[in-house]
Amino acid sequence: IELHLFPWIGLKLGATKLSGPENFSSQDFIAIGSASVKVRLMPLLQQRLEVDTIVLHGLKATLVTDINGNNNWDFANRSPDSQPPSGTKSEPDSTGARPAAAALPRLHITGLDLRDAKLSWVDARQQSRITLDQLSLTTGPVGPDAPIDIDLSFKLSGEPQPEQALAVHLTTRTLLNPEQQT
Repeated sequence: IELHLFPWIGLKLGATKLSGPENFSSQDFIAIGSASVKVRLMPLLQQRLEVDTIVLHGLKATLVTDINGNNNWDFANRSPDSQPPSGTKSEPDSTGARPAAAALPRLHITGLDLRDAKLSWVDARQQSRITLDQLSLTTGPVGPDAPIDIDLSFKLSGEPQPEQALAVHLTTRTLLNPEQQT
C-alpha cells in the first residue's frame, strides 16, 4: 500500500484479495492485481473534486447466489425479506435534483483505466454461470457537459450452454448531463 498526501491525496494498492462471508466457499469474492486513485488536494478546499485516472488492473470478482438465495456480497447477513436501513434512498433536494447529480458539476476525473478484469455471476439455484472475461474499459476525461470517449471490450459466456459466447468491442462518445437525469 502506498499513500500520497500532497499535491494529491492518493492510494495505490498492489495485489489484494477480499474473501466473501464465512458461509461461502474459500473462493475469493474480489481480487485485484493493482489499483490506484488520486484526488487533488487544493480543489477539495474549494469543494471541487478533481480525480486523476482511476486505475484498476486484474480485477476478478465472483458474485455467488447459493441454493438458499443467499449472496456472497451481502455481508450484513440480513434475512431475504428484511428492508434496507432507512435513509439509504437518494431523495431529491429542494431543487428537485438528486444529491449525486448536484455534485457532478464539481466532479472531474482524468479517466478510467480498467484492464484484464473478469466478473462472474454464479447462481446455484439456476445452476448457471455468466462470465464477463477480458473486460477492459478506458475513458478520456469525465466531467459534466463535456464529451466522454469510452472504449469497452469483453467476452461474455454462459453455462450450462457453452455455445452462449459473445465478443463485444464498443467505442463511443457520450455526454454526461446531470440536469437531464431523472
